[in-house]
Amino acid sequence: MFLRNLCWANARKSGPYIPARYFRLNRLEKLESTELHTLHPDRLQESDHVNLSSRLRFLILVAGIPSEQATYFTYCTNEKGVKAIFPPRSAGFFYYHRPKDLPFTAGAIRFRIAAVSLRTFATGRDLTRLDGAPWEVPLPTLSKSRPALRELLLRDRLVTKAEIEQCMLMFPGRHARAATALLHRFNDPFPVSFDGANYIQTVCGGEKRRCDVRVFHEQRVGPPSSVYPYSGRALVRFELSTLPEHAGSRVAVLRVVKLIDPPKLRIPNYDGYLPPPVEGELVQRPRRSRGLGVVPWTRKLDTKIGEALARLLDAGLPPPAEDELVPRPRKPQGVGVLPRTRKLGTKGAPRPNVP
Repeated sequence: MFLRNLCWANARKSGPYIPARYFRLNRLEKLESTELHTLHPDRLQESDHVNLSSRLRFLILVAGIPSEQATYFTYCTNEKGVKAIFPPRSAGFFYYHRPKDLPFTAGAIRFRIAAVSLRTFATGRDLTRLDGAPWEVPLPTLSKSRPALRELLLRDRLVTKAEIEQCMLMFPGRHARAATALLHRFNDPFPVSFDGANYIQTVCGGEKRRCDVRVFHEQRVGPPSSVYPYSGRALVRFELSTLPEHAGSRVAVLRVVKLIDPPKLRIPNYDGYLPPPVEGELVQRPRRSRGLGVVPWTRKLDTKIGEALARLLDAGLPPPAEDELVPRPRKPQGVGVLPRTRKLGTKGAPRPNVP
């Protein structure tokens, strides 16, 4: 306790206030930082090249913005909920990605793995999370909890002030990504967990709607009970059913695009009433009537519960590219000479803005 109080006293005398978690972090490693001058892909310079390799957190400062508004980026969490470090050879450029055919809320900061030479930017690849989806910080999060990055986007004219204000109205609260996923297209792949409830948010026509997806629980007829027999994670996507029994109606089914963490039993001696998810197949549920067996999970779109998905389908946006539906496995790439990065200890470090 004495040592802890002494650390706090020294820190307060030597510089700005620093959260306690930074003391825990800096006992293990030095916190590296970089100063961003632009996020516009056409204005990047070789000096904007950054090395994130094997870092747990990376401090981000913005040129012309007070250091008190500094923030940091982390990679993602693993299947146990523990923060993972950035993969080796993760060197490249931060940039803003705005899909052409999607609403502005689909924009996000991404990280392009490439060599120092800007000629390699176009042929580089985006950093991906453990589940194969692109690593990104979406605009709803940037609008609400990352003021320095928000100002940089406005300075680069990558977003407008009206779009920022609309994001704040659509996603109130400090944490804009409380949902499992944010969908802008009906066929967008999104991550799910097998051992808990999942819900997504859909954005269409400037409106945000919630869509609960309770798929992997077992709820047998009889006394109320709801358990999750399996642990694990997967990427899934909605599809419009082509099954004969759904002819003439609009019914959504759910397909397992990729198993991130294969399903494992959580219940000893489980009887298999709920089948485990299978990669490439439709998610199956026990038949509730007409005897035993399983049938695909479905949701009728022309109902109140299916309204959020129906709006996405009716929007008629082009489907994702094939490489978005089935993410490529992460492969090491050469990154050239790495730039120097400034190391910051606890003493005199700027106070980061944590979302």
